[in-house]
Amino acid sequence: MDIFVRCGACADKCHFFSGGGDPKNMPVLRAELLRSIYRKYFTASGKMLGKIAGARELTIDVLKELWYYYYQCTECRSCSVFCPYGIDQAEITMIGRELMNLLGLNTDWIAGPVANCYMKGNHLGLEQHTITSSVEFFLDDIETITSIRIKPTFNRKGAEILFVGPSCDLFADPGTYTAMGELMLFHELGIDYTWSTYAS
Repeated sequence: MDIFVRCGACADKCHFFSGGGDPKNMPVLRAELLRSIYRKYFTASGKMLGKIAGARELTIDVLKELWYYYYQCTECRSCSVFCPYGIDQAEITMIGRELMNLLGLNTDWIAGPVANCYMKGNHLGLEQHTITSSVEFFLDDIETITSIRIKPTFNRKGAEILFVGPSCDLFADPGTYTAMGELMLFHELGIDYTWSTYAS
C-alpha cells in the first residue's frame, strides 16, 4: 500500500478503462478508492490531515463507490504484469470485495446460492419434494428406455452409502443424464444406497 507511486503504467492495460474511459476504472484509481480509506484509519497523516492527505471516511456513499468499481474488475491481472513495482491490483480488488462481503454486501448471484445452501442444502434452493420428483421423473425415463424399474430410497437410515448428488444433475441437461447414469449404475451393482434430499 505504501510503495504505490501512481505512475499509471497499468492504465491502458485495463480493458474496462480502455472500453469505457471512466478514470476510476483505471487500476491505479480503483485501488486508490481503498487506499484512501486505509489512509484515514491507519496512517498518521491521514488521521491528522484528512482530505488534504488523500484520506476519507468510510461512509455509505464511499461503500457504494467501492461496490460500483470493485465489481467491474475481472481480476485478469493485466495491470500487475505491467506494474514496475509488481503490485497486484487484483489482490487489492479481492480485499475490497472481501471487506464488503464482511459488511454483508454481496452480489445476488453469489449470496443467493450460498443462502440456498445454508437454508435448503443445495445451491439451487431445491426443496426435498422437488428432488424426489426429479429422481422419479428420471426413473420413468429409465424404465421407458430399458424396461427396468429402479427403486431408490431417499434419506433411509442404515443405508451403506448416503449418496449426495450434485444439485445441477437434477436440474438441467446434460446433468440429468449423469443422474440417470448414477441410478442405473447403483442398480446394476446392487449397492445399498440412499439418495439425500437434504444436501446436494
